Amino acid sequence: MVDGIDVMGDAELVGTMVKAYADAGVDEPIVFALPFGDDPMAIVDATLKAVAAAF
Repeated sequence: MVDGIDVMGDAELVGTMVKAYADAGVDEPIVFALPFGDDPMAIVDATLKAVAAAF
């Protein structure tokens, strides 16, 4: 069920899935990175860059 509303994975998967939502008609996908590890801001940065690159 989580996979129906959330995307968790590497940058390529996140970008692909957010693009798929947009292609299916989602006008404003909301991206909320959940940072973890030693450098949480790097996770946020990588997530947003992956989504932007998909468009």
